Amino acid sequence: MNLLFVVRTYPYPPYAGDLRFNADLISALAMQTDVNITVFCGSGLPENPGPEGTATWTGIGGTQGRMADLRSILGSLPRAAERAMSPEARRELGKLLDAQSFDAVVLSESCTAPAAEIVASRGLPIIYVSHNVDIDIRPRIASEVTRPGLRQLQHRDAEKYRRMELALLERADGITAITSEDAARYRDLAPGKPVVEMSPGYSGKPAKVPENMAGTTEALAVIVGSFEWNAKLRNLDTILSAYERAGGQGAGFRLRIAGRMAPGRVETYRAAYPDVEFTGEFGALEDVVSDARMALVLEDLGGGFKLKILDYIFSRLAIVAYPHAMAGSGLTPGAHYVAVDDPDEAMTRISELVGDIDELKTMSTKALEHAQERFSWEPRASALLELCRGET
Repeated sequence: MNLLFVVRTYPYPPYAGDLRFNADLISALAMQTDVNITVFCGSGLPENPGPEGTATWTGIGGTQGRMADLRSILGSLPRAAERAMSPEARRELGKLLDAQSFDAVVLSESCTAPAAEIVASRGLPIIYVSHNVDIDIRPRIASEVTRPGLRQLQHRDAEKYRRMELALLERADGITAITSEDAARYRDLAPGKPVVEMSPGYSGKPAKVPENMAGTTEALAVIVGSFEWNAKLRNLDTILSAYERAGGQGAGFRLRIAGRMAPGRVETYRAAYPDVEFTGEFGALEDVVSDARMALVLEDLGGGFKLKILDYIFSRLAIVAYPHAMAGSGLTPGAHYVAVDDPDEAMTRISELVGDIDELKTMSTKALEHAQERFSWEPRASALLELCRGET
């Protein structure tokens, strides 16, 4: 099978969840027998792309910025779609489809939807790999914006997302969803279309639990992620405020925020919250989690499956989380993670548990045993290929 996989941007280094999802899924597809995969990047393609042997890489170098934002304000596409599939990218995609033969085309994330019309005009099957139900997520995010002018722009952008994703669902021959809840929503939105639940897999190896955990780890809780999206920053702000109300390090544990932020933002946060460690962008995951005992998944905004959950589990960290933020993980509150209702309760529970090494080991071990059986990439790649072949 000759498969074309369209992504909004080159997924390496995979510093954000959507990039990780795309990079790992592409690698898993490339390992399947009788599959030749070509990846078209709407932006960010380097001169020497890709891990050797995974795929053929093509697309557009550089990134879209202010011009894409202006096109979005004046046009019908949301901002992310203009950045993901610029007019130049759409032209190059058309040339690629005319020059090569493909059996099916995968569009990963709704922001690649402008490619659907181009693909459909060539009569090729379209498989939509969803990362979120943006029809639902985007209005909620817009409603949380406090500045009236920006909130109005965000609501307009959300409406553009709604129209775009509905059109994509209409054109798609198959749909994958990242959680069972998302799958049920797509069955309502696109009745009669095949919908397959495809949560992320995990390709890493589990960390070893140190025999002397008390001596080799600290009373430290971590949050790992990419903090460039406004919704992510608002989530982060609520957590930092709760940590401050709990007394900062006086609560009995340190808090580390590890991940990419816009230039200058790390310094701003460090000045505002001196009790919190902000690493900024980091290299290997183990560099920021190996000395920690607990991790937080406290996200009200945004949707879909949180890949950081698997990072935490395979790093042998005990998780404190909102139950709705654990959607798709299959983890049981109380047995596999500590469930809380708000960030203040989270700070209290961390203070109570961070010194209980036996309890933390027991909980993290149970979560790992569950995840090792559930989150292999190979069956996910096979299920996607079945959808591409029309066998679902």
